[in-house]
Amino acid sequence: MYDDDGKKQTNHGRKIQFELITFSSLTKKSKQVIEVKNNGGNYPGKPDIRAITFLLIGLPKKRRKFLLMAMTCLKKLQWDETSKTLQLKFQCKNDDEKNAIMY
Repeated sequence: MYDDDGKKQTNHGRKIQFELITFSSLTKKSKQVIEVKNNGGNYPGKPDIRAITFLLIGLPKKRRKFLLMAMTCLKKLQWDETSKTLQLKFQCKNDDEKNAIMY
């Protein structure tokens, strides 16, 4: 995900200011890990805390344990048995360059 302040910032030799957030997933010993990383970029008006929502669809069952690494706050954890969908809403500080969810 690319984010900036929406203003052209290449004039007068100024450095382009933006934040790039990447998402990746991998399996470790039957556990799923979702990583959220940012490039440490900065721009005027960048929020101090970013809210992110994941919908994990088609899980075989509700997981009982979640490990949040470097996350500020888990806001919502909701399981839908019919659709086998887990909704995770959390907030992370923008100064954390790497966050992860393991389930």
